Amino acid sequence: MAADLRQLGDAGAVELAKLRMGWTCGLGKPEKYALTQGITDCGLALKGGANGLINLDDCIGPVGPISPWISLALVAELASYGQGAQLIALHEANTVRLAVAALAGTSVALEAPGEASRNLGAAAVLVCMSPWVAALLAAIVNPANAFFWILGGIGAAGLLAILLMFIHPLIVQTRVERDIQDAGGRMPTDAIEA
Repeated sequence: MAADLRQLGDAGAVELAKLRMGWTCGLGKPEKYALTQGITDCGLALKGGANGLINLDDCIGPVGPISPWISLALVAELASYGQGAQLIALHEANTVRLAVAALAGTSVALEAPGEASRNLGAAAVLVCMSPWVAALLAAIVNPANAFFWILGGIGAAGLLAILLMFIHPLIVQTRVERDIQDAGGRMPTDAIEA
């Protein structure tokens, strides 16, 4: 594990000495021991729980197959709030994967946090405006049936809101995956090709 950590420091975008905190997710006792020993052998001084590592399973509980995603999101969120570079060790498919979350330097330009949320704002305006557009159309086309036009506009708003509830997370996930791959990274579920 020490060799893996050294390789991560040599090949990665962040030097090992700049890692501030360490996190684990889904590791068993042998993996935790190997990681702790590797951290000690590399001379890392991580801040956090026991031996500088915080076990996310103890914090959020076992959440099943989405544990790597939640763990990566938590660690990336900490890094985005200026908490320094974060090391995370994830257990996946009988292997331990190491990742580093840090603020993007000048070499990689990732999308600003919250960009996708601003895109949802435009969709929310569309949802809110559909009853008003229906009322305007009712006044222009057939004022006698205005109630049905407004009811249709409210129904359209509800339908748009439901569609956006399902489509927006897919858009955000697609953007995140694209940004990670453009930055030279890989997703937690990508298999390592030998």
